[in-house]
Amino acid sequence: MIIFSGSRRIGKETCDYYHGIAGRQMSKRRLPVINELKYLEIDSSEGEDYLIDMRWCLNYAEQNRRIMLDELCLIVKSITGYEADLKRMVNIHHNYCQQENICFENSQEEFVWVTRKGATSARKGQLGIIPGSMGTGSFIVEGLGNPLSFYSCSHGAGRLMSRTMVSFYIRN
Repeated sequence: MIIFSGSRRIGKETCDYYHGIAGRQMSKRRLPVINELKYLEIDSSEGEDYLIDMRWCLNYAEQNRRIMLDELCLIVKSITGYEADLKRMVNIHHNYCQQENICFENSQEEFVWVTRKGATSARKGQLGIIPGSMGTGSFIVEGLGNPLSFYSCSHGAGRLMSRTMVSFYIRN
């Protein structure tokens, strides 16, 4: 069974709010905005507020998934009599940023901020979920650990490559 849920819109609203602040910060510094890509100075009070609010949204999303999973397990048990096996559960976030060690081509590891908007982590061997829509299937996938993609894989619409390319392979 697959449960896929995010922060129930509050994450998008939070993102939009801070995207506006990022634009104002960049404008004050006379920095160009290219393709609507904006960033916050992470050491600013707004950047620190963003990290706090983003983590709140991620925790909220995780609690949503936990509540739905608990309810679904109760229903499955009441109908089938079987306990759900949660040993192989994949519980990951999509659409977030965090600091990570990234090993670049020169073999030097750097501690950098990685933003995953429309993406999820895809470190080697890491399980992930590529959600489908109401009419298509979802996939449980395993990361290939590609540093050129910052160990990430696109999960949403608009990708240039298929779900099976770059950072993940479909797990049977």
